[in-house]
Amino acid sequence: MLEQSMRALKIDFVQDRFAALWWTTASIGLVISLLVWSYRLQQKIDLKEQAQDQLAELQQAQKQSQIEARKPLNAQQKKLLQIASELNMDLNPVFAVVENVNVAGTLLKTMQLDKTSGTLRLEFQMEDSNKASEISQALNAGNESHPWVLERITSQNFSTNASVNSAVGGLQPQENRFKAQGSWYVRITGM
Repeated sequence: MLEQSMRALKIDFVQDRFAALWWTTASIGLVISLLVWSYRLQQKIDLKEQAQDQLAELQQAQKQSQIEARKPLNAQQKKLLQIASELNMDLNPVFAVVENVNVAGTLLKTMQLDKTSGTLRLEFQMEDSNKASEISQALNAGNESHPWVLERITSQNFSTNASVNSAVGGLQPQENRFKAQGSWYVRITGM
């Protein structure tokens, strides 16, 4: 009796009438998944090809610029490079030194910047030639390499200055107090 009561149970989750519909839906889903996967794969391949094309263009441009860099410069390009280097030159330290020179009995007469040799020349008038060492010390103060070089000293009678006479209201020559003149120079690139 127990054998009769234990029959095999047959469980059918998908009924036969829905089996064709279920297999069709599964097949369509699989096809759509494969299409999406292949579309994404094709996008990745296209992006990789674009990146390779851009890399090839960049490499070609780099080769071309290297070829251009090896060509000798013409006169106009050399002049432009020289002007650019002069514009980038910082003259503030040099001018700060000149502005801070304060030696009694001296007068800065001329300041001349020579771009071709890269030097700045100063000419001072002095009451006497002994002031030259004070000017040299003032110019080279704080710089151990002593870039300012005394070029020459001349002793003469200079009367290029004039003073205002407040009583008369006119210009009258000042006494010839400057008896010497000195010239200093510095290489601007060395400062």
